[in-house]
Amino acid sequence: MYEPVPGSKHQYTSVPQGADVSDQMIPPNTAHAPEESISGKWGWTPEKSKWRQQQLAKQRAKAGGSSYGTSVSSSATSRGAKTYYVGHVKVIGRKSWARKGPNLARANKMGRINKITVHHDGILMPKCSYSIAAKRMESIRGGHASSWADIGYHYCIDRDGRVWEGRPIDLQGAHVKKHNPNNVGVMVMGHFNKQSPSKQQLRALPQLLKALQGKYRISKKGVFTHQELMPTACPGKYLQRYMVGIRKNGMIV
Repeated sequence: MYEPVPGSKHQYTSVPQGADVSDQMIPPNTAHAPEESISGKWGWTPEKSKWRQQQLAKQRAKAGGSSYGTSVSSSATSRGAKTYYVGHVKVIGRKSWARKGPNLARANKMGRINKITVHHDGILMPKCSYSIAAKRMESIRGGHASSWADIGYHYCIDRDGRVWEGRPIDLQGAHVKKHNPNNVGVMVMGHFNKQSPSKQQLRALPQLLKALQGKYRISKKGVFTHQELMPTACPGKYLQRYMVGIRKNGMIV
């Protein structure tokens, strides 16, 4: 969860709630954003791996050799589709909302997925529509991408229960310091110390979690909230209480 910085260019450019900013490895004179990995002076290292070079080469070729080829427009999962499915869960693809793709020069390969972490974004969301949620997604992406590869989360759920594709699933996210590798980031829009998750969100979240668990063979022991991995108030007391409940009552197994 990231709280807004007043007066910033992007409404949702932010710093982790409940965290010591001095400990976030944020470059000076840049927008605050989560670290990309646990390596490098500022938390990421542009790897010169065979995989990265292959991806960059493909994107440069697609872009006609221009420098813009270091960004991609869609994930391997959605393949540029406006909607796709994870199990039975409908996902709105990046093509529907993102102005730019991730910067591969700042990204790391995801690796074998073995856990999921649930967040809130810590921003009150009194009303919602498709267009409001799409603008919110792009605003978060713009804030995070000003210093990092892309939006930090892989999936986001708006107040009406729509599921949005965030960072491509084949790229490591930027949502839990020291725990980003192999970890799917799921963000639920809202500030759940101040408002309760909507009924639609409480229906969509376990559906998405179960779909991801099935796809990647993750038990409930591999499903966390942000505060269970790092000292933070995220995902807020109301969503935290709900997450504890669904693990106890067997809604997710």
